[in-house]
Amino acid sequence: MLDAVGDAEFVAVGEIHDNPDHHRIQAEILQAMVDAGKRPAVVFEMVPASLQPVLDRAGETGAEKLGQALEWEKRGWPSWSMYRPVAEVALTAGLPLVAGDLDRDVIRAIGRQGSEALQPGEAARIGLDLPFAAAASESLKQELVDSHCGMMPEVMIAPMITVQRARDGALAAAMAAHAGRGAFVVAGAGHVREDRGAPAVLAQLLPGKDVLTVGLSESGESRVLDDYTADGTFDFVILTPRANV
Repeated sequence: MLDAVGDAEFVAVGEIHDNPDHHRIQAEILQAMVDAGKRPAVVFEMVPASLQPVLDRAGETGAEKLGQALEWEKRGWPSWSMYRPVAEVALTAGLPLVAGDLDRDVIRAIGRQGSEALQPGEAARIGLDLPFAAAASESLKQELVDSHCGMMPEVMIAPMITVQRARDGALAAAMAAHAGRGAFVVAGAGHVREDRGAPAVLAQLLPGKDVLTVGLSESGESRVLDDYTADGTFDFVILTPRANV
């Protein structure tokens, strides 16, 4: 896996947010890219576009205080101490940090109005005007239903699919903006799925470009290990113990 990482232009490592092991592994994989001579932009799903100026000053802020500057926990993410190792690798190597998410008000507007809520050209930038395969749509729908224990009203499903696509597209656009130097994406595992996540959008935004994907999961999941790679969800999968947080 690390050999493949060293050869890749784009690498996306999908996490379970509250598992410290997953962020440690992300830091190790990013370090492997750096050791291979790569200088990728590091894209965070957890940071909305409006906080890009904070990331631009991260070298001055330092990894330890960056979470506070980003209001990390205040915005609902697990402790910054989990994510800090990724930032430390990036800042030590002088890598740019990039906001990978849309702002909350934009997300809410998309949920209400779809792509019509976006400024001209923005839907195309994030790939929201691109075709979305029926199989991918059905897969995402089932995931949303399951994650809400089957209690989600049917009327909410289509808007939530559009929001998920928009957020995946924002990650893909952030990668596309750094074609050439490459990008390393830190995001929830669902966002880096090759069949319908940010890598699938990037493949349409930049035909011929591929994303090496690593899915981080926890032992005890209902799916067996081979299932994750056999169906094209991820290139590699790493299982860790369940988080004890």
